Amino acid sequence: MKRTALLATALGIFAVTPTIAAERDAAFQPRDDVAHKSANTNLVLEGYSPVSYFDPGRPQKGNPQFSSTYQGNRYYFTDAEQKRRFDQNPEKYAPRFPRNCPYNLAKGREVPVDPTNFKIVGGDLLLFHKSPGNNGRKRWNREVGQNEITHREMMDRAENNLLDMNF
Repeated sequence: MKRTALLATALGIFAVTPTIAAERDAAFQPRDDVAHKSANTNLVLEGYSPVSYFDPGRPQKGNPQFSSTYQGNRYYFTDAEQKRRFDQNPEKYAPRFPRNCPYNLAKGREVPVDPTNFKIVGGDLLLFHKSPGNNGRKRWNREVGQNEITHREMMDRAENNLLDMNF
């Protein structure tokens, strides 16, 4: 009787094992809907083209048909020429802090950006937060203007704080 129960249990385990293995393997298979979703989740600048900030000097909405990924961030461009320029030199066009306002980062806070509120400092594209009563770019300019701190020092503070936050 004990042998029969033991044998039945062992057979049950062996019968379930392939099912568990199949479920485990299925869980690690790439899924198209997840890949598509993750491609869109990494979109930065709300679809504005990073090249447009430099030429013509204002934000312009990009087209998903012309897109590139750089450092895990997805960018849209207005046309194939902008995409080509970005792909040749992404460091020139990609924002220094694509997801966070550098003023707030310098103060130790992560705050999302408004891609229409920008400034180019020393060739670096900086995007700032903007909401009623709170404009990161204006605060940045005031901080640099009133204190003896440079744009570069503010960017270094922002970068160091971001590294600390992500550590």
